[in-house]
Amino acid sequence: MPQTTISSVNTICAINTAIQEIMAVVVPPSAECCMTVGELHAGEIGGGNVIPASAYLAGTLRTFDEEIRAKVKAALEQAVAATAAARGAQAVVTYSHSAPAGLQNPTCRVLATETCTALVGREAVVDMETLWGGTYATTNASEDFAYISEQVPSAILWLAAGSPEKGYSWPSHNPKTDFDDSVLYVGTAAYAAVATAWLEMH
Repeated sequence: MPQTTISSVNTICAINTAIQEIMAVVVPPSAECCMTVGELHAGEIGGGNVIPASAYLAGTLRTFDEEIRAKVKAALEQAVAATAAARGAQAVVTYSHSAPAGLQNPTCRVLATETCTALVGREAVVDMETLWGGTYATTNASEDFAYISEQVPSAILWLAAGSPEKGYSWPSHNPKTDFDDSVLYVGTAAYAAVATAWLEMH
């Protein structure tokens, strides 16, 4: 009967709440850190009369500070285990993927900016370091390329693939997002041009 069962639904919901509290009490207000849950599953469609045996949620943790990352992960593991135990359940935290902060080398950044400007024109190139007063000088984009940027001087380029004027109104993390594939050649040309410029300099 429900009253004698350990509820995975109640447990996973409590864990989700605990995750939000971690950000409020563990992360300093001045730290750039974001932890979000984008997936939560328990039970089957049409199984409203069945207590599911298990449940899970998944999300992301983004920060530029490795010390903050370690602190949040430790708090997360402790909160998940304790929250589940308080309800007679067991829960563990697993990490499927992790990437460090991507590093922009100033020389590479200037080279990429100047090369792309020569390729497509000043009006088509936006410097994220100065856009809107530097609002986007740092961004919490999760990017595997960050591993390379730790080893060799690098610059990260973003390709704008759609505008509201052309019907592309949704941001990248929205389920309705779509991209304008017709601009992909610009990205290919930009990478080739920057690589060629670097080789010519060296």
